[in-house]
Amino acid sequence: MQYGQPGYYPGVNALGLARGDQQGSWMLNFPFPYAKPEVQAQFAVMCARLDEALAQERGAPAASAVRAYLDAKRVFRKLVSPDDYTYFSFQLWQEGIARYTELRMGELASAGYEPSPAIAALPDFTSYAAASRVIRDRLHAQLATVKLQDDRRSAFYPVGAAEGLLLDRVNPAWRSRYFGAGFTLDGLLDVGGMAAVYAATHKNGRRVAVKLLPQDGEVYVLAQSQDRRQGHPNAIAGAETDRCCAAAS
Repeated sequence: MQYGQPGYYPGVNALGLARGDQQGSWMLNFPFPYAKPEVQAQFAVMCARLDEALAQERGAPAASAVRAYLDAKRVFRKLVSPDDYTYFSFQLWQEGIARYTELRMGELASAGYEPSPAIAALPDFTSYAAASRVIRDRLHAQLATVKLQDDRRSAFYPVGAAEGLLLDRVNPAWRSRYFGAGFTLDGLLDVGGMAAVYAATHKNGRRVAVKLLPQDGEVYVLAQSQDRRQGHPNAIAGAETDRCCAAAS
């Protein structure tokens, strides 16, 4: 899915993680600090908070659980280098969302597909609904038991898939901006009845604030806590920043 997108390879190269590798093996062998005990411990905390956030449906408990996850993720980020965190975010974006897509396609297919009696009678037949439940249950189990030191980069995949599911709830428009993401959202700053504001880093390295309005899917890039629609001179135009994917990465 990602590989066929225009600009994928230049965009990946612009991450600056290859360090001279021309074969793409850095995606598999990047020297992330998997073995550091403090990184392992905080990764486990972060996964637990993410699983708890998924378990909450709506209202104040759900908002509190999302904040707790983002707080844990912020601590995790401080324990690794900027390049390490970029690699982590890249794996969420690419491999994690690939697993999210597998689950969501199965769930969507289960709602609109009825197998013929002959297919349903096959001894190894499994419905889309049953297969999707297995994937979702496995995702929760992985978040509860993942071992960074053992699973290494594949430990990041369930985190990316779970973030996709969480975003379906808090900002369903994120999928329309997935390939055009110009930002990484670093942490929740404030939340109100109509919007949430996140600290963010643009792909050019500039730190900004991003305001998400999930009701209408609108995204605004802010400076000094002001809204571009209010005409603040420091607000960053969407055209200057490629807009934003509402991914809590």
